[in-house]
Amino acid sequence: MAENTTTKIVMEEGHGLYEEKKSRFISQLYTVHSEEEALALVEAAKKRYYDARHTCFAYIIGRDGRTLRAADDGEPQGTAGRPILDVLQGEGLHDVVLIVTRYFGGTLLGTGGLVRAYTRSAMDAVEQAKLAEEFRGVEFHLNYDYGMAGKVEYLFRNRKGVLLAQEYGAGVMIHGLLPENSAEKFFSDLKNESNGSLEAEGVKPCFYVVSEGHGQIVK
Repeated sequence: MAENTTTKIVMEEGHGLYEEKKSRFISQLYTVHSEEEALALVEAAKKRYYDARHTCFAYIIGRDGRTLRAADDGEPQGTAGRPILDVLQGEGLHDVVLIVTRYFGGTLLGTGGLVRAYTRSAMDAVEQAKLAEEFRGVEFHLNYDYGMAGKVEYLFRNRKGVLLAQEYGAGVMIHGLLPENSAEKFFSDLKNESNGSLEAEGVKPCFYVVSEGHGQIVK
């Protein structure tokens, strides 16, 4: 499976159940931020499904994906952990662990069958989870008077801005996010339209997601 260049995070965990020739594959996808957290969830799955034959898993820690692991837990090498990891990488996910527990049904699936079964089970968990695409962007605050509201709001929408908060008083204050590739143009247009009187404050790089129309900064 080709690696995806778009990064995503799990907003809500996902679970799946897949059956193949009487073998049952129970999949679980969680957000984690360390190897210790990932392995603790693996151990919890082993205790919960103590009578299962295999507890296979893969995890990716860090946006750069440098910390990763795939484990077959007794299945033939490369038939379980690697397919699970391929699903995670193909979706562009990070800071996640995906665990697949197998109850053996009495019929051997063969290496190809195992790869397909673990891939399908991993995909089931991903499809049941709530994911959000991650954007590299810029966070900022901006204060302006009501006479500039129309221009500011137009420029903000035109540059795909995401509003975090807005307050009204003597003037207007917005706390917003902009995609990295449009932030510089927004700030430049803002200065031009206001004859240099408007300048954003607290400008800093960030990563963010947009879920159900709302922006959220992520680590």
